[in-house]
Amino acid sequence: MASLNLPFARFAILDVWMENAERMYRNNPDLSLVRSRQMAELYVRMVEQRRGLGARRRPDGGFMGLKERMDCLGLAHLDRRSLHRARIKGNEATHVSTLSPPGPRSWHKDARAALLGMVQVWAREEGQPVPSELLLPKLQAARTEVLEQAESRLDQAETLLDAHPPDELGERILHDIDLDRLARQGADALDIQFVELRLDSIRRAAANHRGLGPDTLDLGRSKRLVAAGRPGVVDEVVHYHNRMAVACLNVLDLERAADAVEQLRDWRDARQTFCPFQLGDTPVLDWQRGAILGTQGQLLAFKAHATGDTEYIDQAIACFEAAKGCFREAGDTDRQETYRLHALIERRRLGQTVHEEVADLEAAIHAIHGALATPDAAERWAVAALLKAGWAADLEIPWLGRLENSLAWVQADQALTHPYELVVGGVLLLSKQRSGRLLAALRQTALREPSELGRWITQSYLAAMDASPAPPPPPSLANWYERYDMAGRAQDPLAVVPYNYA
Repeated sequence: MASLNLPFARFAILDVWMENAERMYRNNPDLSLVRSRQMAELYVRMVEQRRGLGARRRPDGGFMGLKERMDCLGLAHLDRRSLHRARIKGNEATHVSTLSPPGPRSWHKDARAALLGMVQVWAREEGQPVPSELLLPKLQAARTEVLEQAESRLDQAETLLDAHPPDELGERILHDIDLDRLARQGADALDIQFVELRLDSIRRAAANHRGLGPDTLDLGRSKRLVAAGRPGVVDEVVHYHNRMAVACLNVLDLERAADAVEQLRDWRDARQTFCPFQLGDTPVLDWQRGAILGTQGQLLAFKAHATGDTEYIDQAIACFEAAKGCFREAGDTDRQETYRLHALIERRRLGQTVHEEVADLEAAIHAIHGALATPDAAERWAVAALLKAGWAADLEIPWLGRLENSLAWVQADQALTHPYELVVGGVLLLSKQRSGRLLAALRQTALREPSELGRWITQSYLAAMDASPAPPPPPSLANWYERYDMAGRAQDPLAVVPYNYA
């Protein structure tokens, strides 16, 4: 196939190189830059032959490099600038001068400019109209269509599963996405890996809603995708790692959760550096940056509970405050504020009382008195956190009776299905608001809750209410329980339960 930009080329190799560069531009622009340098060298050699110049030598007898040869030819300014750009950028794309080279797809801007410059140089040489834009081949229609369809179905499934987990339609959509079919229809390996990452990420989010523990983090795939430099891919990789970190927190595996987040800091494939709290200038969406900051803060709050070190509380609060600045939606900022309230409660439980913070908790308790205490209320997480605040800090909750009267969502023969319900139910019992219907629902939860963590927390509430020994932790929590010597706190069934979940 003839190239789109140099169909008039006298040299067959020039036509081949340009066609090759056009085809590689979208997926491998660094290789397009290598071709542009070769076209620049071909042009210089052609001019040298026209002038009867052979191999050029320096005064010291060594052969001249391409830059020196260009300078000696006295080329026109526009040609010289275009040739030097192709030489410099082509060299950069060829040579690895650092262990953190740019990803191969991060060269698009340079490749477009270098290739356009070569087209303009050769067009002037051949007396052709000088173009102002580079022509690029259209994507294969079938490949584009199948990828767009897969992305659209992934978006649909993610929306359904976020709104109504678990959602049968969302699960069915994910099940029907066939990676082998994408390959047969022309999608390249990186496209398929990106779809695969999104599949894993959405499934992980659905599992997190059910409180399930983590599976294996595919770190190699994440690194390959980040290194590819595809626009938007870093954001999805961060989303995947954030969800994996949350899954690790579901089983209180603090080390693996930290690893899922901190791996991001060590990647320099796109010359970006993650920092623990600010995340540097990594090109991720603001809300995604806020989400992972929130996860980092939760991890630190868990560490504070496990180790008794209140310095982690200060770091966690810094994360939550930084995360607030990344969000535009009120619900997102409110969630970070709820996390901050949990951190204040944890600090008080660890024996550090700051008067201003107690006043802060009291103000929040009184400010939310108008909230509807139902599972679908926008303020449900804040209601749960403030219940815990009153319980832990021995603060008066003026709307406690009103909350007790709103238990229409409790069915005595059914488990509590929402974490909010579990928190409200447990705290109401501990506050001596002992509805028989609520007690029966909690006992059903202890038997039927799919999450091991949820069952254990429910059993801890019931044990605390009955002043009985703490329940043994489930197998998924055994490492955490032993690592941080939780057995020493077991005389108080709730002393071993982190407030983020309690």
